Amino acid sequence: MKNIIFYARFVKSISYICIAATVISFFIKWLVPTIVLDNPYHIFNLFLAYTLDDFSEVAHSLLSMPIAHRIMAMVVDSGVSVLLVMILWNIIEVMKKFEGNELFSNSLVNFFVKMNTYAFCLALYVPINRMILSVIITLHNAPGHRIFTASFGSADLFNILMFGIFMIMTLVMQQATVLQNEHNLTV
Repeated sequence: MKNIIFYARFVKSISYICIAATVISFFIKWLVPTIVLDNPYHIFNLFLAYTLDDFSEVAHSLLSMPIAHRIMAMVVDSGVSVLLVMILWNIIEVMKKFEGNELFSNSLVNFFVKMNTYAFCLALYVPINRMILSVIITLHNAPGHRIFTASFGSADLFNILMFGIFMIMTLVMQQATVLQNEHNLTV
């Protein structure tokens, strides 16, 4: 049991760090993009490359974006960051349950259901987010120099498939927990 508590604390700490990194990188990406664009090997470049398909074409437009377009892009892109933070927050809540030696309960299964629902929504939203951002980022360019990218790659399909399967598995776990509780009450 001590191993579970140790790993739960470790994962909880890593999740807090990932929440901070997600929020900081979101604001750096949209408010101070020169930090990312000046050094292509910077850690925050990973978050920018994840959001945008054709990074080399968009990088030039990103620096010259008007503030209104940048705010519009932030609003559209905030959905990804909010979903990531919600997933990480549910991981933290699950780890708190593990620390309290609560391994099989309705509330724990409910956290798993929420986490998988957010992950499935994230997998569906990311391709749509990339498409909308490609338009917003190049909206200020002259006609003929605007970029519209719509892509749906094998990684997107894999994410949707895997998170869909995980969501179904957690719904089955939720039903099993309800049946187990009913069984415990009748015996």
